[in-house]
Amino acid sequence: MPYSAPDGFFSRLEDDVWQKVSNEPQRRKPSKWRLITTSVIAVAATLAVVLIAVGQLQSPKTATFDDVDMAFCRLSTDDQAYLLSVYQEEVFIDE
Repeated sequence: MPYSAPDGFFSRLEDDVWQKVSNEPQRRKPSKWRLITTSVIAVAATLAVVLIAVGQLQSPKTATFDDVDMAFCRLSTDDQAYLLSVYQEEVFIDE
């Protein structure tokens, strides 16, 4: 072995560990209110995840022509002119 340990090192180590363990105070059980609070928080988090998942699974509303027309009418005249010029210059529309 490339190293050596003093005589009785491991037996003293075991005794020291047992002494430390036996001197530590015993852990007490969590209080009733702490368990209730933790449970309520866990249930609330679960409900939040479920509600978010249900919201994500719903299909998004598809825009109708009236929705697009209303949005276009709400734009300023400069923005409307810009969109019309881009639409007229679009090369892929006629394909």
